[in-house]
Amino acid sequence: SGANSFTITDTINFDGEEYTGLMVTIKLEIEYDVLVSDDGELEIEEEFTDSLALQLGINLNRISIVDIRRGSVILDINIQDRPSNISIEPSNDDLLEIITEISNVNGYEIQILEIKQLSANTAVIQPAPFVLLPTMGETLDFSYSFPNNSRVIIRIYDLSGRFITSLVDKYYSNAGTVKREEDSSAWDGRDKLGQIVAPGTYIMHIEAMNPVTGETKTDAAPIVVGVKN
Repeated sequence: SGANSFTITDTINFDGEEYTGLMVTIKLEIEYDVLVSDDGELEIEEEFTDSLALQLGINLNRISIVDIRRGSVILDINIQDRPSNISIEPSNDDLLEIITEISNVNGYEIQILEIKQLSANTAVIQPAPFVLLPTMGETLDFSYSFPNNSRVIIRIYDLSGRFITSLVDKYYSNAGTVKREEDSSAWDGRDKLGQIVAPGTYIMHIEAMNPVTGETKTDAAPIVVGVKN
């Protein structure tokens, strides 16, 4: 067989999607079905991001649409940190002020619902707010944020503090947020021995430590594991 005999139909990023800079939630005052295709794609994505980049005075490559959902049309947009070699562009700190002044993008009235600075000096863990059913083959969607120069460790404990399993142990030089969903999720409701855990409440814990200074940030959140009747 030759190279032309093969076709890549799907790819999986087991580490999840990593984002830096700002996450901006924007609402477009228009009906969802008018702008979003049956496949869930924003039909004006190119024009919209071009217009937004122009108003912000940044390179188009710094903008990506992460999620599209209903409520008119609500976009979660990631604006990456300014590359160090493009000093003429505004930094993300500058953009925090510029974004709030924007009310129209590509002719569409918009409303800024939330601006989240992913490079904040903190550690955050956010598991999906639903009951996990590992007996049904479900995996846990979750995201986590961390500061610069962090060794990030994520573990699962039961309510008594007993260690269940470890999900992440990785060093990140730049602050950011990682989303792990579906195939890229690291937990399928099993312990370190591969056994499905008993139904109940568990704790997801993140520790982000700077190996040079020893400074450590932590956060924790509950997870509910259920069973199908």
